[in-house]
Amino acid sequence: MNEQHSAAIEHLGAMLLADLIDLDGFETATSRVLATTSNDELGTVLRALPSTISWSSPERRLDQPLVITGTSSSIRMQGTWQLARTTTITTTSGSVSLDLGTAELDDEVIDLHVMTTSGSVRIVVPYGIGVQLVRTTTTSGSVKNRLGATPQLPGMPLIRLSLQTTSGSVKLQRPNTPRSRRRRRRFRLWRGADR
Repeated sequence: MNEQHSAAIEHLGAMLLADLIDLDGFETATSRVLATTSNDELGTVLRALPSTISWSSPERRLDQPLVITGTSSSIRMQGTWQLARTTTITTTSGSVSLDLGTAELDDEVIDLHVMTTSGSVRIVVPYGIGVQLVRTTTTSGSVKNRLGATPQLPGMPLIRLSLQTTSGSVKLQRPNTPRSRRRRRRFRLWRGADR
């Protein structure tokens, strides 16, 4: 099993937890993923499944960059929100929390710029979405990349990420395990199928 297969199975697990497929569908899709020998074949398998990405409708897509600014307040983008082709989020001493799994994307390639002086930033990136760190600038702050080596899956968007912090902290992570009993059980079953 290669990195692409592992990333695809993580993606299928996220779909299982989100009730987009059931356990039988997960097992069937996992078998098909493991049988693929190229990115084209893998893309065909994944495109046959329900989409985990929300795209903005053409009439709602922004022609100008989206700019979100805070001073000492909190910016929490966790419900349905729009991610423009170019999006800049800036805060001085507040906290920023971005859940890319709930965003509607304007394009397959997104340029996301996040800047903080002394605040904290947390960015949650679903499995399968590609992240390219194009710039990371820090003085006395910290940047923690906990995304792992999971590659971008065929047909999934790419986030070109630029991070800048002076004394703040930035953390990139995958979604947390669901807390409900039913979803925890599905998560354990999924992990057992992956071994």
